[in-house]
Amino acid sequence: MFAEDRPEIRELAAIVADGPAPLKLSDDMTGVAWGKLLINLNNAVNALSGRTLLGEFGERDYRRVVAASQHEGLALLKRAGIQPAKIAAVSPAVLPYVIGSPNWLFKNVFLRKWKIDEKARSSMNDDIVGGRKTEVDYINGELVALAERLGMDAPINRKVVELIRKAEQGAPALGPAELRREVLGR
Repeated sequence: MFAEDRPEIRELAAIVADGPAPLKLSDDMTGVAWGKLLINLNNAVNALSGRTLLGEFGERDYRRVVAASQHEGLALLKRAGIQPAKIAAVSPAVLPYVIGSPNWLFKNVFLRKWKIDEKARSSMNDDIVGGRKTEVDYINGELVALAERLGMDAPINRKVVELIRKAEQGAPALGPAELRREVLGR
């Protein structure tokens, strides 16, 4: 867990250092927030898949949509002069290449290193199943809003937001190739 690097937080970090959730201190919480957002772009794809995280990650077409939304996000952040922080095992610049890698590489190298509960799903998936409004505006929608502020467009993330809105209204889950065609057009 990340926290702002301030004297009082440093004291707290020292107290919880050996506990189950040590604090990582940063003086760039904006970068941390955007780095986390890039990882969380998977949440909408997981919700649209209707599958567990492992079931979704097992399908390259789902991962290609995530990777494309991350590439789009990285381009927007670069244009805005924002450097996302490294949150995961790989840097934000490398993340979409890992996510979009061929199945044999992703499953045998990357996925083996991640500890994912076989029943785990994203919170956005839980919201769809529970008939609740999702947090897509605060994830993919943030990139759409950033693009608008920059006078640009974010067609991939805009389409993901649109599909989540349909899912919130009861649209069925999308298969891997179907989602890829809907979002990427190919």
